[in-house]
Amino acid sequence: MAYQIVLELHFSHCAAMGAALLMLIENALITQSRLMLLESVLIFFNLLAVLSYLKFFNCQKHSPFSLSWWFWLTLTGVACSCAVGIKYMGVFTYVLVLGVAAVHAWHLIGDQTLSNVGADVQCCMRAACMVQMRMSQGVCVFCHLLARAVALLVIPVVLYLLFFYVHLILLFRSGPHDQIMSSAFQASLEGGLARITQGQPLEVAFGSQVTLRNVFGKPVPCWLHSHQDTYPMIYENGRGSSHQQQVTCYPFKDVNNWWIVKDPRRHQLVVSSPPRPVRHGDMVQLVHGLTTRSLNT
Repeated sequence: MAYQIVLELHFSHCAAMGAALLMLIENALITQSRLMLLESVLIFFNLLAVLSYLKFFNCQKHSPFSLSWWFWLTLTGVACSCAVGIKYMGVFTYVLVLGVAAVHAWHLIGDQTLSNVGADVQCCMRAACMVQMRMSQGVCVFCHLLARAVALLVIPVVLYLLFFYVHLILLFRSGPHDQIMSSAFQASLEGGLARITQGQPLEVAFGSQVTLRNVFGKPVPCWLHSHQDTYPMIYENGRGSSHQQQVTCYPFKDVNNWWIVKDPRRHQLVVSSPPRPVRHGDMVQLVHGLTTRSLNT
């Protein structure tokens, strides 16, 4: 593609061969091709986006609105969307293509030859009747701008959102690295936090399961955490202990971080129907979700 890009820029074949040779002997590209990295695929779509736009621009000079003209314009938008979808470094190539397209569109607006050259738009009606109409300069410029806007703005955005849609449709179950995502996103996955938050009201009520996080914790924020292990009766230095269940501050998301907001006057540990929201000034008791042990103050 490096060879084709240089040719589309109207350089000689020797210059194109030199550019292609430099790409082939680049040590970084050789190393990346041996590893499972995204850079190789990113470079492919970056070059494809630039090459597609150059071919589209050259088609613009002699056959606007032709099949090849639409193909290269659409492929430019698809390649830009794929580049951004692989890594956000592809945004730079996308901005470059948009900038060049904006300059060319500005020159197109003031092109007085469009009214003389015109554009033959073939409309297929029932695949048999072909109608040709000659557009005026204003309509022609509008169609050029509209085609570029659809191919370079609408199509990339739709494809980028489609990537996430397909990703979330196929990967809807909980996994081992869910803790790096937000709690709301984890709750939307099948299994994991969804088993805890299923049927829970959005507003904290008596019986709700919540996590408590110390946002001012040093060196990192942590969650109120407990588990079945207890403190020892006597430490090695002879100091006594309560021998109660351990309560710590845990810096990672875990199922042991969940606590039930209980009404001290009732034994109920589930949300009532209708839910009774916790108001300011209410007295609550925290019960560990997995061990059902109460938190002592």
